Amino acid sequence: MDSDGSTSLALHWPLSYLGEAYRCSKNVTAMSFIYMNLLGSPLMYVWRDDPDRLTVSVPPVLLREGVPEDITVTVTDGSDPVGNATVCIWKKNEVFALADTDEQGRAFFPEVCIADGSGDVDLVVTAAKRRLSVNQAETTTVDYIPGRLLISVLPSDVPIVALDGFSVDPDGDGTANPGESVDILLSALNSGGEKGTDVEVEMTLVSGSEYTDSIVNAYSQFPDIDPESTANSTEPLTVVIKKDIPDYSSIQFNLHFTCNGSSGQESWDSPMTVTVYSESYTLTVATPSANNSSGRTAEINLSSMILANSGLGEGNNLEITIDNLVPQEPFQVNELTQMEIASNSAAELNGQLNLLVLPQSSSSSWLKPGFPGCSFDVTVESGGGSFIARNMDVEMINTLQYLNLQPPENLQVYETGEDYISFAWEHSGNAEADAYYVYCDDGVSDYSVYPLPVPVKQITINGLLPGREYTAGITAIDAVGK
Repeated sequence: MDSDGSTSLALHWPLSYLGEAYRCSKNVTAMSFIYMNLLGSPLMYVWRDDPDRLTVSVPPVLLREGVPEDITVTVTDGSDPVGNATVCIWKKNEVFALADTDEQGRAFFPEVCIADGSGDVDLVVTAAKRRLSVNQAETTTVDYIPGRLLISVLPSDVPIVALDGFSVDPDGDGTANPGESVDILLSALNSGGEKGTDVEVEMTLVSGSEYTDSIVNAYSQFPDIDPESTANSTEPLTVVIKKDIPDYSSIQFNLHFTCNGSSGQESWDSPMTVTVYSESYTLTVATPSANNSSGRTAEINLSSMILANSGLGEGNNLEITIDNLVPQEPFQVNELTQMEIASNSAAELNGQLNLLVLPQSSSSSWLKPGFPGCSFDVTVESGGGSFIARNMDVEMINTLQYLNLQPPENLQVYETGEDYISFAWEHSGNAEADAYYVYCDDGVSDYSVYPLPVPVKQITINGLLPGREYTAGITAIDAVGK
């Protein structure tokens, strides 16, 4: 108590607690102390420098009450995958599960089921990782800020209509090219628990207006769609592409779906990206093999591969790997690179793809004899986007890897001209041929006449020079590309 009747209180933060000492009055007869740690709890880890923030993403998934769904969570630092991160999925009073990410930054949660979507409806997904380092003072540092994502849970009794897939220029070359009026046919999926009626879609432009002249038709309809069923649009959407635009120009659209259910009209939005003048890839594999005899893992090897680009755009800086395993399991796989493959040409890939599947259960189809129902995609990533070069049926690989495919036979010439030759052949054997590669050697180089295997037993080679000797060869390709 001061002489004038006032009371003074001194607040003192000791320097050992990273603060300063402040005094409210120099005339203090009673003193109290408050201690504050400006860094929070002493148990917290300290982020130093500029820590990276983890980014959490999941493929488009609609969680519906009472319906189990597999959820694959991908964790990156904004660009590169982050392995050994701890991922947690949580919903109050219902779901709590942890999993660590693999080398691809993926954590898999099978058959996640939410019984009650009322109230707090979101499923919370978080990812955290401590990148530990110890300096001379034995100080632990943490360089990742945790990431977070919310997944909505929908009622079980509504139609949920969204984009299932689309085909560009289905009556042409399958790509959107400069100067074209491009038709886009849609496939819609009803993942809800009730039939969707009066299904309609409206397309709007989100980005890429500098690459488009106009949208000729932005509306289409669908037949009624039962739960867990798909339907195709009754007419295509149509957009006109400008003539002089750069390769790999991306046009982003939004598809607004509406439909009727017992509770009234429902609406859902789906993004759609159309890439102009892109490449298109098809893979053939001379030597595929599959083995799960260990009973713990499945090993699939693809070697002697030919990658063909049948699109109009040139592919540059290609990255070839394996993805989209069915059924989903943790896996490890390497990546091959190819500098470029020009339009309407093919290249032999250096190296092989080695897939190691690490099933979480001994009852997984990947460990069963014959690999029933197992498959995966060989994917190609380039400046033009991501492409599926081939879907590989592992059950078929397992069957055909033990069968020797016989070469074509009885090659006969049936027509010649100044600059062309036409011939036909036959094929027999226990293993059937699905297609044929045709090669031509002009004494300077040995090249494939077409970038893709031909599905028929006859061919014409054009552009030959009179007076030059050529050698033609044919190889047979089976159903898995062997």
